Amino acid sequence: MVPENDVMVPSGLVTVSRVRDARIAVLTLNRPKSLNALNTPLLDALDCALDMVAGSNAFAGVILTGAGRAFSAGPTCTNSGSSR
Repeated sequence: MVPENDVMVPSGLVTVSRVRDARIAVLTLNRPKSLNALNTPLLDALDCALDMVAGSNAFAGVILTGAGRAFSAGPTCTNSGSSR
């Protein structure tokens, strides 16, 4: 599938768009409130978006970017039950 307009993967966590008049896909991480911190749902959405792009001969390259003020803050840090 080649997006004519922006396409969100089903979770809405990654948007796929196309650079106008180019064979470049732009994948945008869409968790700006968490500075696009990586978690399992976001990584699954990114995998889905990359599969979509890889399955199309319309693209020769990919730009990965983040919505909001950060590309990505890295992995999501969660408290694993410690009392600190």
